[in-house]
Order: sequence, then C-alpha cells, then structure tokens
Amino acid sequence: MSDGGSQDLKESYKKDDDIDIPLLGWRIGVWLARLHRETSEPETLEFVKRTFDSEVAKSVFRYTYNGLVAVLKQHGHDPALGERINAKFGTEAASERTCLCHGDFWLPNIQLENQDPAIKVEEEEEIKLRAPVLTVIDWESVRVGNGATDVGRFAADSWLLDRFHGGKGLLEAFLKAYLSEHPLKQRDKVRLVVHFAVHIIFYSRMRWTDGEGTAKLVQLGKAMLEAVETEDLKSLITGPLAQLFSESK
Repeated sequence: MSDGGSQDLKESYKKDDDIDIPLLGWRIGVWLARLHRETSEPETLEFVKRTFDSEVAKSVFRYTYNGLVAVLKQHGHDPALGERINAKFGTEAASERTCLCHGDFWLPNIQLENQDPAIKVEEEEEIKLRAPVLTVIDWESVRVGNGATDVGRFAADSWLLDRFHGGKGLLEAFLKAYLSEHPLKQRDKVRLVVHFAVHIIFYSRMRWTDGEGTAKLVQLGKAMLEAVETEDLKSLITGPLAQLFSESK
C-alpha cells in the first residue's frame, strides 16, 4: 500500500478494463488479514485498545444496523427481523475486541496510484493488465473490534461490483487471500455473513439495478440473516459467500 492516487477502486473497477482486478483483490485480502492478525498479538492489542477507540467509530459501525428496519419495512418484510439482528449484532461484545479494524473498509476508501491511462505494458504480444499501488484512506472510523466486519463490508461491496459491473472476480480473489492468511473461526464467519447481508440490504438504495433487482437484493440479504437466526448455515453454501464455507477448516 502507498500514499498516492486520485481515483478509487470502485470507479476504477467500473471504468478501467486494463486493471488486474483479481490480483488487486488478492493483495487487499493479504494486507487486511495481516493487519488483523498482527494487531491481535497481546502487546499490540493492548496498545491499540488504549489508542484507537472512540464513540464516533462505534457510531459508524452501528449505522447500517440502525437503518436495517426501515429498508426491510420499505420492501414489505417483517421489520422485527431487523430489530432482532440489530439487538444481537449491532454492537460488539467485549470478547469481539480482538484486533484493529479499519471500520469503513470498502472500495471507495482504496485509492489507486495515478498513471497515464494510455500506457500499456506489452509482453509477448499480449497486453499485461496493470496492478497499481494501492492506498487505504479514511481511517477516522478505526476501532478495536472483530476483523470479520471489515471483511464482510469489503466482501459485500466487492460482490455488488462483480454482480452489476462485469464480474471481474474481485470477491473470490479477496476472500481466498484473506482466508489463506487468516482463517476464521465459525463465530467470526457468522459475524461476516451478518455484516455482508446488512450491507447489501442497506446499500440496495444506491440504485445498483432496477426496482425488481433491488427487491431481489433485499430478499437475498434477508434470507442470509434468517439462515443465521435459524442456524441453517448449510443454506449459505449456495449463496454469494459459498467460498467462506467451502474453504478447508
């Protein structure tokens, strides 16, 4: 990661076909896994607990959970589901304060280095895709918490881009890299699923698709939350996070 660039990964994904999206996804997954793993070491964790924790960060964490009921209700679903999910997952227990979390880890907060778009590297008569240096920005929401929430947010945003803007393989590469560096316990996988589902429900309002498609997005997120509530995790094997549950334990 570096300190330059005027275009974020979300816009680059949509507009620049010369970027090696899977490679960037892999690098991001490895970087995030190492951040979480290294800041979970006892000495480091005590330091970050003293240094990086604020009510603002906790408020940002709760933002999508607090908006869950309204979106479910808008689409004709029982708002009680949102209330239950918010009550159970809308805050982090003391036992979840296990590492440093970025707190707002999604594609708009990753910038790519500036480069003349006309420059292409030719290798053996083929165009080699670029893999620019990346910069992670907007650390105002950093907190000590469960790293699976960072993973869930980025995974959800990646899935939305893959689903509606070209299927470039960002989610698969990111998740595979993260899990290879930092395997998750079952409870953290559940936390990741919830954060993913809440994200796609809440941000369905960003007009990724038409009205019918938006309703399907909300329905998918709702089904994932219901699977968590009923502990029917096997049903998630066929969903967007199938990779999470098919990885070797």
